[in-house]
Amino acid sequence: MTIPHPTKNDAAPSEDRISMQVTVELRRLSEDWTVQVSWNSSEEWVRRSFAARRLDFAPWIGPYPDTADRTGPQDDPAVRELSARVSALGARPLKAGDLENYGRLLFDAVLAPMWGALRNAAPPAGEVIEVAVTVTPEDPPMCSVLWELLHDGTAFLVTHPNLDIAVTRRIPSSAPEPARISAPARVLFAIGADLYDPEVRAGAEFMGLMRELEPTGARISAIVVDRCSPARLSEAVRRHRPDVVQIIAHGHRDSGGTPAVLMRPDDDGPDATAQRVSAEQLYACVSTGPRVPPVMVVAACQSGALSASLGLPLAQNLVGLGIPVVLAMAGSVTDQACRLFTQRFGSVLAGGGSLLQAVTDARLAAYRRSSGPPSSTIDWALPSVFLTDRVPHDYQPVRTPGGAKVSELVQKYDFAEGPVFCGRVELFDLYEQLTGEQPLNALAVYSQGLLGLGKTRIIREFGIRALHDGHVPCVVDLDGQDRPTDPRRFAEVMLWSVIRARRVCGLQPPAHTPALVSLLQGGHSPELRLPSKWRDWRLKVGEVLAQTRARDEPLDLDLLAASITADLLTLIEDARDDDDSHIGPDGRVLVLFDSVDQWGDTAELVTRGLLTTHGLGDEDEPIPVLLAFRAAGGAQDACFAEFIERARSRRWLRAIPIEPFVEGKEEDLAYRWTLLNANPRVAPPVSEQVYAVVKNDGQWRNVFRLVTDRLPGNLASLKFYGAVQVLLELDELVAGDDTEALAALFGSRS
Repeated sequence: MTIPHPTKNDAAPSEDRISMQVTVELRRLSEDWTVQVSWNSSEEWVRRSFAARRLDFAPWIGPYPDTADRTGPQDDPAVRELSARVSALGARPLKAGDLENYGRLLFDAVLAPMWGALRNAAPPAGEVIEVAVTVTPEDPPMCSVLWELLHDGTAFLVTHPNLDIAVTRRIPSSAPEPARISAPARVLFAIGADLYDPEVRAGAEFMGLMRELEPTGARISAIVVDRCSPARLSEAVRRHRPDVVQIIAHGHRDSGGTPAVLMRPDDDGPDATAQRVSAEQLYACVSTGPRVPPVMVVAACQSGALSASLGLPLAQNLVGLGIPVVLAMAGSVTDQACRLFTQRFGSVLAGGGSLLQAVTDARLAAYRRSSGPPSSTIDWALPSVFLTDRVPHDYQPVRTPGGAKVSELVQKYDFAEGPVFCGRVELFDLYEQLTGEQPLNALAVYSQGLLGLGKTRIIREFGIRALHDGHVPCVVDLDGQDRPTDPRRFAEVMLWSVIRARRVCGLQPPAHTPALVSLLQGGHSPELRLPSKWRDWRLKVGEVLAQTRARDEPLDLDLLAASITADLLTLIEDARDDDDSHIGPDGRVLVLFDSVDQWGDTAELVTRGLLTTHGLGDEDEPIPVLLAFRAAGGAQDACFAEFIERARSRRWLRAIPIEPFVEGKEEDLAYRWTLLNANPRVAPPVSEQVYAVVKNDGQWRNVFRLVTDRLPGNLASLKFYGAVQVLLELDELVAGDDTEALAALFGSRS
């Protein structure tokens, strides 16, 4: 029997702490079953064992039930039909009462004899009870039973009006107690096909939800590996050390019934076929880093029964091999329960909280949105949680971060403005190269003529990702200022950009006169006596700079470059040394130049003069740079063309043209991600809801293409949401107010 370990949290317990665990262990003894139920009551463990009626009525999920010759209740035609309808997971119509009857069969067999005593020992309302089911791995069909349908005759346990219950599957395993994660969690999305492949669309949509949890920027740190092979997965785990690995792939079962996922082969090519990857192979890939990721998510991207019949055993196998926590997903984003589960799980990874509380909230919120018992849908029961027996029952995956939260920094930088970041998957890898140990130290994204392609949105996305990864963004833009007309004015713009980054990150004014101030003063100016408070410091420096503006002597460009480097290095060194900063010991400065085409002649300072093989840094501390500009017949086009041409022959420099979304592929996912993320400021009340596509072969793609021209900037427009209203009337979209659903749930508990 599995007895839970005492909780050993290294942070204060949260308000949603789980206070009770009920362990249900099933063992087959010859023709009979033994059920042992244990729970903690008044610091003691209550244990009861009893013989159960036969569980051979085959209530497992999937098209491959155990074909052994058995006798007993399974011979009842009504029971066989009930099991077949429920196991189809929506592929066959459900009859009224099917889910309740299925759940009662399970409940009567494993919990009914002890239910009264257990209810008497239950904690106060609002505290979650974990019902941890342990079954023998030697009986695979029982491992795929949908225990979330347990029903006590009054209600499903996981949606009970008087009890908050979370059902888990506890798997005996050598997996260790999972370590706590520092927020935000680093989530590696391993996509076993092209991201735009229809066969993995459901998983790709879930990824879009998890990456954009809140408009405030409270979200995970995402790493995306497209067309993932076992070798690429292993390399990504070694390089990025993820906290969570989510497998988004097509499911497969061999002739012997062994579940697997399909990924690209290591020698991938245009004509290469997908490769089967078993749980053992997946575990080998994710265990190549310094530690095994404490959490994995298996998103079985195949509809109906086969999803669950693959996802559940595969998840169980991964826990048995050594992954402490595995979540199995089956279903579609058209199901509100799956969306709510993804959002609540993602919010736990982004900012802390109890894993099982989040699952309970999402499931209950979706169930309550139904009108009466959900006899026609099973989506609310599909997300499943598998745990090693060493995971504390009040497990909170993410440690509450100290200092300024990343979401607050995102707001202070004004990175949260704008629509959800869509498409542009190739930029994810370029960001990793730019901020990692790759030779790439300067990246430019540019457009040629068209507006609305999202260059500024890319700048913001890089800034958000930098904050999540413990770096300091330094944004250089005009922000309503006059364009710098000469190197002196450019030096001032750079100075105030560095100062703004210091202030946003909560750093004190620099202890010594900034190098750029000394440069603008000229000569051998004495060290300034600068105030220690920001308001006084800015006034004093502003007065000094005002006195220098009358000078007309040119600046030495080498000294300008050295001064910029010095002030940026002081910024990152002070951030690393600050105990309250979110910056880690490996944090870097990422300089973000926006709308360089609006800078007049000083644009050439960046594109021709200041950037070197070390970006804006030096050989000891490279400082990576991202530039965005539009080359459209302006006076600077010659220097931009020279810059783009130079990038073709430099390892440290890349220039990437930005085009409209690729028709039929990138645009498809961009529309779906936008629909799944509410944007209340654009066109309320229509944009306050989320939407999912229900007719893949309908007219929605053509309608959105007509109103957006495949331009990212048009996805956050009145025209886009006008098209949404039309498509709702044509039944090509389904709407849902997920925010209201969760708010209603929490309101009912207050």
